[in-house]
Amino acid sequence: MRNGIRWAAALIAGSQALFAQPAVLQQLSLGGTGSDRVRTLLPWGEHGVLLGGDSASETNAVKKAPRQGLSDFWIVATAPDGRVLWDRTYGGSSAEELTSLVPAQDDEFLLGGTSSSPVSGTKSAPLHGGPDFWLTRIDSQGTPRWDRSFGGPDIERLAQALPLADGGFLLTGYSDSDVGGNKTEPSRGGSDGWLVRINSAGELLWQRAYGGIGTDTLDAACELPDGGFLVVGDSDSPPGGDKGDGSHGLGDVWILRLDREGQKLWDRTYGGSNVEYAHDLIGLPDGGAVLVATSLSGISGNKISPSRGGGATADAYVIRFDGQGNRIWEQTYGGSSVDLLVRGTLTQDGLLLAGYSSSAPSGNKISPHLGWDDLWLVRINLDGGLLWETTHGSEGSEQGRAVAVFPDGTFLSAGHLLPIQGKAPALPLFGSDDFYLIRLASDQPQLRATAGPPFRLALTGATHVWHRLDVSSDLRNWTPWRTNRWDAFPVELDDEPQSLPRFYRAGLVPQP
Repeated sequence: MRNGIRWAAALIAGSQALFAQPAVLQQLSLGGTGSDRVRTLLPWGEHGVLLGGDSASETNAVKKAPRQGLSDFWIVATAPDGRVLWDRTYGGSSAEELTSLVPAQDDEFLLGGTSSSPVSGTKSAPLHGGPDFWLTRIDSQGTPRWDRSFGGPDIERLAQALPLADGGFLLTGYSDSDVGGNKTEPSRGGSDGWLVRINSAGELLWQRAYGGIGTDTLDAACELPDGGFLVVGDSDSPPGGDKGDGSHGLGDVWILRLDREGQKLWDRTYGGSNVEYAHDLIGLPDGGAVLVATSLSGISGNKISPSRGGGATADAYVIRFDGQGNRIWEQTYGGSSVDLLVRGTLTQDGLLLAGYSSSAPSGNKISPHLGWDDLWLVRINLDGGLLWETTHGSEGSEQGRAVAVFPDGTFLSAGHLLPIQGKAPALPLFGSDDFYLIRLASDQPQLRATAGPPFRLALTGATHVWHRLDVSSDLRNWTPWRTNRWDAFPVELDDEPQSLPRFYRAGLVPQP
């Protein structure tokens, strides 16, 4: 396989899956009487979904779980048809903000976020100072198993809980605290990136702080085949402390390579003359990773991709690294206004990235602007080539915050639905803002053949994207046959009989 293309081959008859721009299968909104915002999701069971976020709502016909405090973790389990099977809230008397919902062993789940509550409500872990990292492990029906908090005398905020191969978890975030509470790592400067590794029972294995004299955070991580980690965050610190690489602008993306005990092996910074900040890190089978970030810079510093909005607005900023932190490629995606991609997931032959856009078609964004903000999905191959992008929403605001894929290729994205005064939302609103879930069909078209003469192929799939068809007589050496952007499907293609066997394959490719 080359250039992230997935091929299907047919001789005389037969079919295999290819790419196609997906159709919308389902959209739904969920919420209580107040503010409810999705932060994450997981495929669950036979095409069900677990949605996780924050709720500051009282109960209504949709939200059955009681409010615990100012805001709570809120988990909603939905059936394939969108029915709510159960919902649960978790928290104490103050505010909780959920950032992670990840699978654990024994068909259980770990919820992770930040808590400002003392022991109260469903929270039995102590408050160590200001807001702390807070974790709750639940079973398949949402019943709490245990909870843990980690923090010092000041502020800690959890960005991500990463499930590990040994059944434990790596927690990434930042800390403003010096030693105190159950934090044993001294402060490096302003805010420091803070990692906490726990086992499957929530017991502390080690913790590490990383930073310079400025503000440093850690936002996401991936586990490597050797048991070490790649970790990404943001830094405005000059070299010093744990920061070895230089600064390029007002704030840079910061990537660290750690061993299995959290000891730093090397670090790199990437960015331009303005501000860059990280959102997500997606590990690849080759030991490298793809970083999903935001950039407000043009070409400058060590940033080599252009600003799509003229340098005045935010672009999605995506970089692929090898296992040594060397940049393989980078791309910016967006139009003339604000365009953010904040989460990504690895698919069979590329990536699906989710966020939101307020741009009309411009730059390298071609999908329409529907309202204030639109939920924005961008499909790329592993070389960064744009396969398709699409917006979903209304005249109001829909912001994508999470993305996932089922084994059958069905895509999921979730975010929150926010009304704009005088503008019609896409779906019913239950409060001031609601959970928003969209389910998309697989993007895999079909190639079928019928015996001739002439030998006839029928291709179905995505319109307005580029497909390439190749031919071969031995399934090893392929010759390009046709590359086209079709405006309608199916497309029938004829070929005359050949003296040798003739195989055909087709795939979705970036625009030539």
